[in-house]
Amino acid sequence: MLMKGKFLIISWLGFLTGMCLSFFSCTKDLKDDIRDLQKPVLAGIVMLDTDTMEILKGEEFKIRFRVNPSGFQVSKENFTLDVLKSDVYIPQKEDEGKVETRASYINPLYYECLSVEPDKNESAEILDGQWVACMKAVTDVNLMSFDHVAPVISYRDVNGQLQLITATLGCVLNVLPTAEESLHIYCPKAQTLDLVGVNAEPSTLPYIILIDHYYYENKAGKKWSYDYNQFVDAKVAFGNGEESLFTLDKSKLKRGGVFLEPDISENKWIVFKESNEKYIDFDFTLQLFDKNEELIIEKPLSMCYYRRSEYEAEPMEISVEAINKDGEVEIPFKKYFEILEIDESKVGTLSRIRRGGDQKQVKEKEGKWVLPKFLAGEPGTEKNSSVSQYICTMLLGDLDAHELKDYYVMSTKVSIPLLFTE
Repeated sequence: MLMKGKFLIISWLGFLTGMCLSFFSCTKDLKDDIRDLQKPVLAGIVMLDTDTMEILKGEEFKIRFRVNPSGFQVSKENFTLDVLKSDVYIPQKEDEGKVETRASYINPLYYECLSVEPDKNESAEILDGQWVACMKAVTDVNLMSFDHVAPVISYRDVNGQLQLITATLGCVLNVLPTAEESLHIYCPKAQTLDLVGVNAEPSTLPYIILIDHYYYENKAGKKWSYDYNQFVDAKVAFGNGEESLFTLDKSKLKRGGVFLEPDISENKWIVFKESNEKYIDFDFTLQLFDKNEELIIEKPLSMCYYRRSEYEAEPMEISVEAINKDGEVEIPFKKYFEILEIDESKVGTLSRIRRGGDQKQVKEKEGKWVLPKFLAGEPGTEKNSSVSQYICTMLLGDLDAHELKDYYVMSTKVSIPLLFTE
């Protein structure tokens, strides 16, 4: 009987303990439910900056917004940008002058949220309910786009279900390619130092540096290109103090070109022109700056000036009887042009090129120059024959402005006196 009573007491104590534990567990769950019910429920998002923002691809930018109610907590984990609509521009193929396929217009951008912090005023005081999200536009694709975006915040309701709320107003993010992607900066591999054989007095030829922009196009055929007006200043950096040999002409910077003008009064140029050297070359770096004096891009380049651009051959005797019989005689200009050692192959590939020239007392025929009998002189007389050749290029900004202007990069001239005999 005693054992039975002890068993009943122990069972009763176990029951009471279980009841207490159950009560405390229910109380804790009830407190958690009450706490969840007391958390602010997100009702709306208002974007504070709705003007179009220009963003350089890969750089950070900020989105300012306000939440309602103000006590709702926003974090990096529950904030994102929703891209509502995109207008994507992609570069044209240089070899075909065409854009990529339509599939390429699918926007490969995504916006990475780096942090979300409470917004503050100028006194560093927290603004109740206002937040700043630090974002970055990320993509490996060369493109320009207009993205209509809106902030989106996620939260879990009292039932634990994930809910999303999108701001009623958004903004447009104009994502720009980098200067390295959208610009092609280059110069001729070689030029002649002197300008000869054209309708102008002989002079020193400035070395041209071309700043070409690529054309981007959307699926509707609308085009975009880098704005040259962003360039406010340009500088060149040489090694060994060679800057003193040149003056940088920036007058065409906003048309996509600058020029290095040799200062021929410098001793190094005097020595070079009097030497037997074929050419003189330099390495330098072009730097372009914006209105805030910040470096936009720098490009290492090389230049090469050929010393000789003109050659006068020994007089060539021509039999009047022979030319009257054959109707013409070949004048070996090609051989003498080779002595100058510079031609189009040395200049290299230019995006825009125009070739020209002039001849005196001869005419071009099937890749050679001949003296026709109607241009021959009488026996005992002398005539001076010459052939000049030149290569020009154009600035892309001039063409965009519908202006045609040539800039010489090479000019050569060969003269051959002709002595007429019987």
